[in-house]
Amino acid sequence: MNHPLRLLSFDEYLAGKAVRIGRLWCSPRSVETTLHRHCKKIVGVTDMGYGYPGSSTAVAFEKRCLLFCCGHQIGSFNPDQIGIWPSYNREWIITGNSMVIAEASQQIEYDELIDVRSFNFPVESYEIPSLRSEFFDIQESEIWKPGRERVFIVYGYPTEFQDIGFDEDSGENTHVHARCMQTTGFYDGPSNAPHVHRLTMSRRGSFDADGMSGGTVFYLGVDGNGFFVGLAGMIIRGSRTSNIIHFIEVSAIKLFASHVASKNKIDAVS
Repeated sequence: MNHPLRLLSFDEYLAGKAVRIGRLWCSPRSVETTLHRHCKKIVGVTDMGYGYPGSSTAVAFEKRCLLFCCGHQIGSFNPDQIGIWPSYNREWIITGNSMVIAEASQQIEYDELIDVRSFNFPVESYEIPSLRSEFFDIQESEIWKPGRERVFIVYGYPTEFQDIGFDEDSGENTHVHARCMQTTGFYDGPSNAPHVHRLTMSRRGSFDADGMSGGTVFYLGVDGNGFFVGLAGMIIRGSRTSNIIHFIEVSAIKLFASHVASKNKIDAVS
């Protein structure tokens, strides 16, 4: 199991206190490792081999396990060619059984939400123990809402951190070393598009944000029981030269989740 590349630790914010993630309590040092398994590297499976179009966010909502990414990441792949590696079994690539998209309408006039893709993973259909734990369990009381401007925790797979080898003669993969990046971020305000917000990443060093689309944004919250980590949203774009990333908030992700069980395409999202 690969550990995330920690460009900035947020242990200093926790002062040694335990953190609640779903129904589990974790030590500050185990938070990054616990969270990073919910950010998946996408694998595009074709007859010609594999492609690696970036990051994705795995969430559990009610009884459904869903994978979210952006359409601009997977434009060259069919829905049934998109898969992920389970954290504890790198020999398996699993794919979903359906894809959900948003269709342009009077209610949807901005590209960010139209670009979101959701894949349904019926975990009971795979012979992989504890597969559901790979999907972050959305707790209604802990999802991020604008106005909760606390410390954010960002995960993704920047292209420059990935080590992918190919055989020159056959063109087949010889090795794939996927590195998940983790850093913190601070709220920079809403964007011009509904449900979309800006974060400033607080990172040591620099890297190209290519490959970060689809990555996961958590936030560190606090309630009467102490610190907890909730879901804030999914990265939809970054910049080669800027620390600013844009993410779509979890309320829009939940709206997709509410449709995925019954329809392969939703006509409108508001």
